[in-house]
Amino acid sequence: MRLAQVSAGVLLSSGVAVILALWGTAGCQPPEARKVLPTKVEVDRQRPPSQEEAEVPASTPAAVRSYLEQALAAMTQNQPALLERARRSRVRAKGTMLLPDDNGQLVRQNAERDMAAQWPDRIRLHYQAQPPLSLQLTFLYVKGRLWLTRNQITQAATEAAMIDEAPTDTLAQHWLPLLFVIQEPGVVAFDLRPAQGQPPRDRLRVKIPDRPIYYLSFDAQSRLLRQVEYRYQPLGTGRPITREWTFDQHQPFEGLLLPTRMIYAERLDSPPVREVKMDWTVERWEFPQEFPPELFEAKETPQ
Repeated sequence: MRLAQVSAGVLLSSGVAVILALWGTAGCQPPEARKVLPTKVEVDRQRPPSQEEAEVPASTPAAVRSYLEQALAAMTQNQPALLERARRSRVRAKGTMLLPDDNGQLVRQNAERDMAAQWPDRIRLHYQAQPPLSLQLTFLYVKGRLWLTRNQITQAATEAAMIDEAPTDTLAQHWLPLLFVIQEPGVVAFDLRPAQGQPPRDRLRVKIPDRPIYYLSFDAQSRLLRQVEYRYQPLGTGRPITREWTFDQHQPFEGLLLPTRMIYAERLDSPPVREVKMDWTVERWEFPQEFPPELFEAKETPQ
């Protein structure tokens, strides 16, 4: 099997890269070549901190802190104590995502998505494609280890740079939308810019230790979070990509106003291109007191 450059962030956001790069497509590889994942994915090492990170202040400015208190009040409906339950959360959704057909062409397919996460080091993301596809994909991250499953075949990822991107992308699509992260030690929010663009959005940046800078956009009126994005430099390639999660149609779930529409897109600056990779309608958000232990247990397939 040909090894390919791939990132866990792409895996978690779209699921497409792992199918195309790690297993290949149905029309281009014999069955025996698609049984298991490679034990190692060849990628470059992490790049040094960006120039942008040099702009991060030592702590969150008072004006930004005041703004975030308003955003927290909006999401919790003035019950900030509810934030604690968001550390253990699950969201189930149905929608569409780009997946390869039998000829290896990327097409928009109906799918289901189930994401469970326990801050800060347990993540399980499961995709179930709908007929005519019978594809199931599961990404499991536990305390610095990552396992990838296609249907019933599971194997651990071993490249550190790839594994490290799993929590990076989960922050964008899951933990930051729950907002409790902005109160964690070492997290700095800064560069608040009110009423940017149309419709007007209040934008700010957030730096989390050992993660890239995230851009958060809030509705200028309701203070509800509308978008999270971050810049990603593909390992071993040239042009940087902006990964963008957009949130809409907020509804109450156990006291928290959370999105029921979630759209993932990727953007290139030059040439300017934006492509929607996923479009999800949330069925429910859940905040269990405990997860079943087996939910975060990996069972590797013998080679």
